[in-house]
Amino acid sequence: MPACAQAGILGALTGVLGSLMALEVIREIVGFGDGLVGRLLMIDARAVRFETLTYGFDADNPLTGTNPTIRDLSVHK
Repeated sequence: MPACAQAGILGALTGVLGSLMALEVIREIVGFGDGLVGRLLMIDARAVRFETLTYGFDADNPLTGTNPTIRDLSVHK
């Protein structure tokens, strides 16, 4: 199967994803519905399947926790 750089992508798929992103912004501004904060939306376009995963805040995370110790990402390879 060729890569997207070689074969291109479906224009309708990018339109659907752009519409979903715009809807999330509108929901956040207007304040209706349940946003995707704390959830990851996974889209399988080939099987036309949407799935969400939930995740929580990790206070001990050295990058994004309450007391982050990693401040400069350029030294991490």
